[in-house]
Amino acid sequence: MLHHINLMEWQQIQAAARFKRFVGCILFGILLFICIQISLWMVLEKALAVADAQHQTLVDEKAQLEQRASQWQSRQAAFNQTQEALSQIQHWKEMTRVPYRLMSLIAESVTAHVYLHSLNLSGRQVVLRGYGDDAENVSLFLSKLRIHPCHCVQRLKMEAVKQMEQSQDQVQRFRLSFSFSTSDKTRKG
Repeated sequence: MLHHINLMEWQQIQAAARFKRFVGCILFGILLFICIQISLWMVLEKALAVADAQHQTLVDEKAQLEQRASQWQSRQAAFNQTQEALSQIQHWKEMTRVPYRLMSLIAESVTAHVYLHSLNLSGRQVVLRGYGDDAENVSLFLSKLRIHPCHCVQRLKMEAVKQMEQSQDQVQRFRLSFSFSTSDKTRKG
């Protein structure tokens, strides 16, 4: 007895099952690809958010550093202006001391028989005019100026000495000049 078997139906069922498996694998692959893409997108989104936060932090720090730098520059400019003003005040202060120190120097150096007629101060250059009872007193006055402890008289020179003609005494008229230094060399700093 021979049975008649129809294999066509079985082959169609097998082909349909293979097609379903193939479509299932493709759908699974697509679904897996979509899941991977979503996971990568989430990771990249998180990394981008972190990078943006770090970038914003760096921008804020840069702005703070630039603000500090501008504050430092303005403070430096103010400091330089203050230093310049202090230097100018020191210069003015020193210049106001010049007449006082000069008068002190002359008062300490002038002898009993030397009389000063005029004193001209132009910057640091001093011109003295006066007269003395005799040449010895004028010479003593000059030597006291030269050896004064402050050492502020520089380039001292006698420009003119003349005996007064109307007087019967030995009265000597003189004119001398020197440079006056205000730096006190006797002080130790």
